[in-house]
Amino acid sequence: MEKNYFKKGDRAQKSLKGFTLIEAIVYVGIFVMVATLGATVFDFALRSKRTSGRMGDVYMNANRTMQQIVDRVHAASYIKSASGNTLVLWMNDNTSTTFSLVNNAVTQQEGVGLVTTTTPSTLFVSDLTFTAVKNPAPSATSTQIILTVGYNNEGVLDSATTYTLRTTVLPL
Repeated sequence: MEKNYFKKGDRAQKSLKGFTLIEAIVYVGIFVMVATLGATVFDFALRSKRTSGRMGDVYMNANRTMQQIVDRVHAASYIKSASGNTLVLWMNDNTSTTFSLVNNAVTQQEGVGLVTTTTPSTLFVSDLTFTAVKNPAPSATSTQIILTVGYNNEGVLDSATTYTLRTTVLPL
């Protein structure tokens, strides 16, 4: 015959039956705190990933825009004017190419043709500055380009970065 070591009303016997209300409330409270912490960390990770992706897009598009300008400067006969947010190049075919900042986007116009936007709508250009730099003879004229861009977050600049570059006409 087995002996019952627990007597009726014994504390050890009560704990074998289940949780008390206080224990359940404590467990639920701990679970809620851990779930809230997990959700916060997950939200932070998603925001970081989104911001990282946006900055990658900004870098890629700013680099592409700067390269388009540099390519046209290299192909030009000379820099007609470079001041403020407008750069006018005189090309080898006796036409002009103009780059400027219009409505937070870089635009390009070949001769008297249509004005085209060289930056995508996701790129917010807050500053574009061209400065003519005189080189000693017989060197060609150079221009310094300062481009401040960021992600276009519904018309608001987000995560701005400034790129500076100096380039020179490469006459043929």
